[in-house]
Amino acid sequence: MVLCICGFPTNVSALQFEWAWQHPPVLEAVRQAAASFKSLGGLVSKIKLAYTTLTLPLWQSLNITVNFFSTQYTKHSAGCPRLPEQMKVKVPSMDELPSCTKLSVMTFWKMKMSGVMKGNVMKI
Repeated sequence: MVLCICGFPTNVSALQFEWAWQHPPVLEAVRQAAASFKSLGGLVSKIKLAYTTLTLPLWQSLNITVNFFSTQYTKHSAGCPRLPEQMKVKVPSMDELPSCTKLSVMTFWKMKMSGVMKGNVMKI
C-alpha cells in the first residue's frame, strides 16, 4: 500500500475521481493534463496522475488529504504538480487515518501498483 486519498464530500465525487484516474485517455481534461507523461503505468506515473487529477477544476476546491503510508513514497511526488493550498499531504500511522461513518462520508483510495478496483478501494 502506497497512499490513500480521502476527503471527498460525496461518494459521487470520489467515484468521479476514481473513474478519471483509471481512464485518463477518456476524459478530455485528464487526457490533456497527462499528455506530457512518458507513461501512464508504474507507481511514479500513477502518483503523478493522482496529483494532476486533483488539480483539475472538478476536484481542485475540495479539502482532500493525500496520506502516504511511508516517507519512502513521498519522494515520488517530487515531480508532481503542486496541490491546491487547502489540500494536505500527510504520512500518518494507520491508526490516525480517518474512517468511514454514517455521519462523515469519507472515501479512501488505497493505492498499489496493481491498479485493481474493488468496491470503494482503488489500488495502485
